[in-house]
Amino acid sequence: MVDPDPRSPALEPARLAAARGDVYAFLGEQWLLPPIRDDQPLEALAARWGAVGLGVDEARGERIVRFLEETDSVIEALEAEYQALLRVPTGRYLTPVQSVYEAAAFEDDSWTFGRLRTKPWTEVTAAYAHAGYAVSPGDQVEADHIGCMLEFMAALCREESQAWADGHPERVNELRTAQASFLDRHFDGWLSKLRLRLDQTHELPYYPDVMGMLETYVKVEAKHLPRHGT
Repeated sequence: MVDPDPRSPALEPARLAAARGDVYAFLGEQWLLPPIRDDQPLEALAARWGAVGLGVDEARGERIVRFLEETDSVIEALEAEYQALLRVPTGRYLTPVQSVYEAAAFEDDSWTFGRLRTKPWTEVTAAYAHAGYAVSPGDQVEADHIGCMLEFMAALCREESQAWADGHPERVNELRTAQASFLDRHFDGWLSKLRLRLDQTHELPYYPDVMGMLETYVKVEAKHLPRHGT
């Protein structure tokens, strides 16, 4: 469960790092898995969004909860939206991958997209390998998919939590520097293009609010992590 306030100054460092990781992991799930599923029924999803909102963007969190609780046939509608935007590569499919959007441009009401597995993919794959992680071929998802990159940030935060608990300050600093570097390189300019594409293709407000929560959280994190290159 996401801590109700992952930025609370009352949290000791190990718990704070773990709570930050939980938020990254939850946001990553939104891009990789159906929002409502057997292990996360509607009520649990609403509760998790309420908790995330308290620590990141309370108004947006409350709006997501209202949508989940007040929309008719919301389970079926969200499943259809998830399939259209994130699973079935036709029509409204987003392809939420950094390589595709970093080189993308929208001009004269038309998109030109980048190719898969270009420089961002190479950099992300190298960052995963350096930290001891890799995307399994069985996952059938690109390494620079936004969901995978959020999961990686979650893993780094959880490692940081363990380093705090073990009393290893040098490892803590190393992990926080890695988080700052990855966030700076892989959660910057291309997100605005993905948001524009999402604004053009969504039918429900759910995923635009997911995107908004992600953008807010990235800004919050950037303020608290070491500046990249320092």
